Amino acid sequence: MGTNSNLKVFSNDPVKFKEYVDKVVRIKAIGNKVFEGTVYTIDPVCESIVLVRKRDGETSVEFVFGHAIQEIEHIGESLFIPKLFEERLEPGIDLSHKREKLKKWLNKNMIPIEECEDKLVFGDVVTIVPPYDIENCLCTNDIVLGNIQRLIRSMPVEIVNQ
Repeated sequence: MGTNSNLKVFSNDPVKFKEYVDKVVRIKAIGNKVFEGTVYTIDPVCESIVLVRKRDGETSVEFVFGHAIQEIEHIGESLFIPKLFEERLEPGIDLSHKREKLKKWLNKNMIPIEECEDKLVFGDVVTIVPPYDIENCLCTNDIVLGNIQRLIRSMPVEIVNQ
């Protein structure tokens, strides 16, 4: 089975793409549109770019699709390393208490959970990181992830509010 060498993915330069990451760029796109921001990442297959912009203390993310890009110009070094996903903890939450409640609930449901530093781990399959909510479950198997999240979601209110 041969490959189609006419596909753009076989002729693009991933090293060149990597040079743009964490740099401030100006992108000229079809329709005379211009985008400026810090390159967060580039998809080397479709050549789409994720730009992060910071204005008035607010961070925004913008996607520029590869098929629309006409020119990329490096205009400076990034003044900030964008952290897009910040953990926001509710004030007054005792994480160790929350971790223990979740661990007991999972053990009660025959899930052998172990503690590894501040994480809860189920074999080499699932890791639950602080603040121990359903969106903090890490797993490469979607079925297992869904089952663990469903189990956490079903934890009785009296256990959650202890």
